[in-house]
Amino acid sequence: DGYLGEERRTVGSSGVQNNFRQFNARAAIAAAHHRAYIQDLQAEVDSYQNTFDNLNHTGSQVTGAMVAPDSHKLQARLEEMNKRWLHLMEKSIEIRGRLESNTEQWTRLVKTLQSLVSWVNDRQVELQKQQPLGGDLASVQRQAVDNQRLQQQLKLKRPLIEQSLNAGKFYLSEEGEDALYDSGGESTDDSYPDGIPEKDARHLIHKMRNLLRLLNRKWSDLNQSCIKWQDKVDEVVERMIIFHDTMDSLHDRLVAAEREVKDWPNVAEIIIGELQTEIDRTKSFQLRYPLQGEVDDVTDQANRLQEADVILSHHNVHKLENFTQRWESLRQMLQDRLQYLQDALIAYGPNSQHFLGESVDSPWERAVAGNKVPFYINHATESTQWDHPQLTILMDALMELNKIRFAAYRTGMKLRMLQKKLCLDMVSLQMSVDAFDNHGLRGRNDKLIDVGEMIQCLSTIFEAAAKVHSELINVSLSVDMTLNWILDVYDSVRSGKLRVLSFKVGLILLCKAQLEDKYRYIFRLIADTNAFADQRKLGLLLHDCMQIPRQLGEIASFGGSNIEPVRSCFEKANGRPEIEASHFLEWLKLEPQSL
Repeated sequence: DGYLGEERRTVGSSGVQNNFRQFNARAAIAAAHHRAYIQDLQAEVDSYQNTFDNLNHTGSQVTGAMVAPDSHKLQARLEEMNKRWLHLMEKSIEIRGRLESNTEQWTRLVKTLQSLVSWVNDRQVELQKQQPLGGDLASVQRQAVDNQRLQQQLKLKRPLIEQSLNAGKFYLSEEGEDALYDSGGESTDDSYPDGIPEKDARHLIHKMRNLLRLLNRKWSDLNQSCIKWQDKVDEVVERMIIFHDTMDSLHDRLVAAEREVKDWPNVAEIIIGELQTEIDRTKSFQLRYPLQGEVDDVTDQANRLQEADVILSHHNVHKLENFTQRWESLRQMLQDRLQYLQDALIAYGPNSQHFLGESVDSPWERAVAGNKVPFYINHATESTQWDHPQLTILMDALMELNKIRFAAYRTGMKLRMLQKKLCLDMVSLQMSVDAFDNHGLRGRNDKLIDVGEMIQCLSTIFEAAAKVHSELINVSLSVDMTLNWILDVYDSVRSGKLRVLSFKVGLILLCKAQLEDKYRYIFRLIADTNAFADQRKLGLLLHDCMQIPRQLGEIASFGGSNIEPVRSCFEKANGRPEIEASHFLEWLKLEPQSL
């Protein structure tokens, strides 16, 4: 009776009414403990059932034997007792049902946690199946969509998981287990209040704590993994888009380049006059299609993708290999074509030395070194030499003139024989000057001239002379021998280049003209705009002049050091640092002659 009164006061109090939800939560959390208490209380109530029945039966008999008003009072008390007993039984049934309902509720929570852990595990497996990163754009885009779909599933599941975690945490906190939940430790408290079924309570707490800890960890890991994976996929998608765009662009450029090259004529079919045009077109093509840089760019992008743990698909790898092979084939073809064209231009073009092959007879063959310097092959003796065969014969003949005693006569005879053999005795001074001007050699006396430029200039000179003496001049032979002689005099090491001043001096000194005209011209070569020359320039001129007697073996008689002649020449300038043409001509007439 006291217990029922207490329950009525508790249920009817305004404080409990205002906190009804909290009460239900507490009751549900403590269900495992209170159920045992209610079971004991119910057993006690049941033990009074016989007493109640006997008391009720006896009261009915006594009431029947009593007279009013005592019988009415006793009857009222019996009715009050029956009413209170009935209320006690109803209340007991209500509390027991509520406790059983709360127990089922937390049992369902445990099952929910188990289901959520299983669901999270399945999603983790699903995430792992998305990896590794795809090797092409379609694959990584599909992975991005799949992961976005997975994140949407997590978003939809988040409220249920968070509610379940909060509910379980609240239960453990009410049981004093929140610290264990947070730290992930195991319970070591085996003390429970008297009358509580320790086995059931311990099992429920232990199981819920493990599930909460497991779900919390797996849920956090899954969310972090999804975010990290999405960031990585998004980054690779951007890179892959650029990579595919670059490959598409390279493919289009290669196709255009290959199509253009396919229409080019074969080198063997190109006429001589179009060789330079084809060379220019090939060089222009290389400038318009700098494909090496684009191939390198695609390769670098592929390497960066692999560094980001992307395993390129077989299709992309095949495309990269195809691009590399096609470009290498195209590059090699362009390189070979340009080399063939340049070789053909050198051999057959307007600036070629091909026509000079006629200057030698069998068993000799004229060949050209890499620096365009000619050399000669004797197939009979299988030997090579720098000197033209005819020039070798000429030099041997010049040595026969060493029998002449007087140096001036001997040197003069050698120069005349050399001049006639080179056909320079039929080349006028004006022909040489015109050729120099036509080939842009005016004002370039301090510059260098190569073999090709010398051949062009010599060809112009002897072609002009051949118009006057067509039956006496073999142009190819005269050009080749004169070139060979100039190289012997001024480029004995066969570098393939010499100063323009040296080239002009050698030709002018052996051409057909009066000595004074020759001297005036070679002085103009070193004079400034005021027609004056200083000691340095005069020294260069005399040095070039002295190389001719040196080559003829007459350096002991004419030439030697050019220091003393320069000093003696400048004595005519009366102490001035410069001389003019008249001083130079006056000095040349003095005895003994230096030239």
